[in-house]
Amino acid sequence: MVQQSTLLLVLLGGLLVITTLIPYTSLLFFNDVIVSSTAPPPKKISSKLLKAARAGSKGTALNSVTVRIRDFVPLPPPHEVLVETRRRRTRIDYDSIATKWELPTGGIKILEEIQSRKVGFDYNQTTDILALRHPPKSGGTSFSVMLREIFSNERVIPGSDKSGYFNFEKFSAAVKDHPPTDPFWSSMATVFTHTGLRPNSGPTKDLLDYFREQAPALREKRFRLMTIVRRPLDLAASGFYETQCKIGTFAYQRGPGHVPGSCPTVNLTDVMLKNIEHKSKMCDEKGWDQGNCQSFKKNGGEKLFEHCGSFEKLFEKGSIHNMHYRSHTGDFPRPPELGDVEDGNGNGNGINLTPTLEDVSLYTLRDLGGLIDFNPVYKEDFVWFAITERFKESMCLFYYRFEVEPVEEKRSLVKKCRPLAFWEEKHKKFHEDNEQFDYTVWRAANAIMDVRMEDMRLEIKDRLNAGEKLEDIPYLGPGCYAEEN
Repeated sequence: MVQQSTLLLVLLGGLLVITTLIPYTSLLFFNDVIVSSTAPPPKKISSKLLKAARAGSKGTALNSVTVRIRDFVPLPPPHEVLVETRRRRTRIDYDSIATKWELPTGGIKILEEIQSRKVGFDYNQTTDILALRHPPKSGGTSFSVMLREIFSNERVIPGSDKSGYFNFEKFSAAVKDHPPTDPFWSSMATVFTHTGLRPNSGPTKDLLDYFREQAPALREKRFRLMTIVRRPLDLAASGFYETQCKIGTFAYQRGPGHVPGSCPTVNLTDVMLKNIEHKSKMCDEKGWDQGNCQSFKKNGGEKLFEHCGSFEKLFEKGSIHNMHYRSHTGDFPRPPELGDVEDGNGNGNGINLTPTLEDVSLYTLRDLGGLIDFNPVYKEDFVWFAITERFKESMCLFYYRFEVEPVEEKRSLVKKCRPLAFWEEKHKKFHEDNEQFDYTVWRAANAIMDVRMEDMRLEIKDRLNAGEKLEDIPYLGPGCYAEEN
């Protein structure tokens, strides 16, 4: 009898373990906690994650994660692509790249997987739409102009903006003018905008689903995502200079009052006062009940613009902190400091699946490397990205892999007075020391770029060794090949 009771307890205990583990392993598999067959899992799993897993599919936190991220293990490329890329794999120094860009353990395996899927191997110019989300101050205006030139204005989704957010009025007008059966929609080839392409728990909803809902013909197209990553210090300096405090204008380094060829000294106190004066005049004209004019009136101009008056207040405010978060790939990777956020109303961030900087790096490698499909129905992987400081290299890769004839690079927005010029070394160091999330994302992007550029170089070298002439290789832009790095 004692043996039977013991056996029964063991069976019940085993059943309890199974019922506990089933939702947990399902969460890991479907929600990207185990990041791929080649990359290690996060270093820790939070108690809330365990709680959500045990809660099953009815748990609020589980739902908030499920709709935002999936563990997409991509189908392998065609056999001929794998054979071709395998010939070059052993000639790429992955160890040096991983060391240079400070990748964690597991990064090399992901880079090898990225290399096996060369950029654009499954891109179809007829069925695919290249969708660019360019974060402000990243160089996206230049590339957007180039995209319009490459594909022609007739193939750009209405509402696209080379240097602004998506214009929904223009898109709605096009929907009215062109019925679902109009070939107009099937001819679309690109879209570019500041607006995020993936939904997140913040203000950005699913722009691509909106397209498919309003113009059903776009459901037959595949949106292939693109973005631009900029060095965090330059991105922060440009945001501070251009958009947050209009330093270029108020220091007379550009615009009215600027003497061509000169770069006047920047006085941040004076810039703050000019911002206050400008805001006050604007509220007088538009009404003090508009926008943040009420807050301006209640709290005073110095409170609203104090970050424009000193670097210390700028860093304290946090307006240039974690600028790569939600800037490219949606809710993830998430800065580890944010932790798990739930509010019970579907607005929380849910479980933080990148609780360490190592996880941030590995996730970025997979997502920007094209190994994650965000949408469970439509293919929405990252097919290409650019790096602002490596724009020429990025475009070499774009032309060659997408089989596009090179166009003239647009550099009309490059100004003589640089946003970083008046930063002191102590301010640069403070930013670099305190923006590890942004630098982790940036380093991972650079590692991918190094692998892709070396793979492209080796492919061209093999073609030359096989008898082709450099000038006869199509889609190879000027200066896009060097014998050795």
